[in-house]
Amino acid sequence: MTLFEFAVPPMIGHVNAALPIAAELAHRGHRVRIRLPAAFAAQARGAGAEFLPYEPPWQPSPADDPARRYAEIPLRQARDAIALLPGVLDSLAVEPYDVLVYDPLCVWGRVLAERGTAPSALLCTTLAANGMVSHLTSADGPRFRQTEDAFDEAMSTLARDMTVPAWNIVDLLHHAEDSTLVLVPPSFQPARETFDSRYHFVGPCLPEPELGTAAPSFADRAGARLYAALGTIFQGWAGFLPLCYSAFRNAEWNVLVASGRETWPAGAPENVEVRRWVDQRRVLREADVFVTHGGMGSVMQAASSGVPMVVIPQTPEQRASARQVAALGLGLRLERDATTSVTLRQAVATVLGDRGFAARSHAYRAEVVAVGGRSAAADILERIVVLDGGSPTFRLAARVVQEVEKRFPPGR
Repeated sequence: MTLFEFAVPPMIGHVNAALPIAAELAHRGHRVRIRLPAAFAAQARGAGAEFLPYEPPWQPSPADDPARRYAEIPLRQARDAIALLPGVLDSLAVEPYDVLVYDPLCVWGRVLAERGTAPSALLCTTLAANGMVSHLTSADGPRFRQTEDAFDEAMSTLARDMTVPAWNIVDLLHHAEDSTLVLVPPSFQPARETFDSRYHFVGPCLPEPELGTAAPSFADRAGARLYAALGTIFQGWAGFLPLCYSAFRNAEWNVLVASGRETWPAGAPENVEVRRWVDQRRVLREADVFVTHGGMGSVMQAASSGVPMVVIPQTPEQRASARQVAALGLGLRLERDATTSVTLRQAVATVLGDRGFAARSHAYRAEVVAVGGRSAAADILERIVVLDGGSPTFRLAARVVQEVEKRFPPGR
């Protein structure tokens, strides 16, 4: 039985992408261990993982500016690593892992990979980046200057304390392991031909929808079903719900909006229903169009359900995914600053009215399913065990072979 250690940043989209792979490995009889804040306990244990809780030592800014919050993510992960690593290393001294699976944003995972002797795999939940293609270095890349000095200071501390290089942001996010799992289909990756054999484009690894639950879904009314949501992190667009009210008022559409908030503005039209939370995979199985911020988890859920999109990105990473959605003919891209109730309504009407969007999305769904997802990811991770000796049994066998060769050298 192999022990896989998952090192994932405490961000819902990244956790949601990792846990289905963990569940697949557990289903195959492996042990899986994951360290996250206590709020993720039920999810992690539900996936069959051994859960080790911690309290995040540094909280993100409450700022509603998406660019600011995006820029703070690497700094938060660097500071978390400084605080968490001593305890993690003490724990691993008692029971080490056999294979490490880590997210490029999880700085403490990168440190373990650098210092450790067991094999490591990288889990990329968004588009892969290298020296040829990257949303980090594109013209509309994030403005990390707001936090760059603090990040460099934190990484210098980490480098000194842990005897690792003082990586910069590009070092972290352009890094690849010999086995790098990218959770998008090959055709969704820009400049796919520039990525070598270390990169495995396994497609989205998604949990099953919670069928049979009382989770909110579309109201029982006529009309095309439109679902709108801005994801779990970047919900600071206060004008989004009023924009939806105005755009969809009196339209012959059945609209469901996930607000992500405890309260929301009054005045929703009769055809617009607002909920704090929905089971998104379940809703997408019933939707005809999805208005989304373009987070990779949401985009891949829509793609796996064959639902065309209207994407209004808020961050550079989301702009990159929005460009791919448009390039593949799976939907339309709008710029947030230029989006009005008129342009939003027109975009939705275009996607619903042009059957080509639905046809291409339906065809793309078959491509997404064929890539393999969580099963393909687990196959690659199990291959590491065979090739790199991640299993205790394999390592014991390797030591026996080495001892035999010492006693009876070849050629004697």
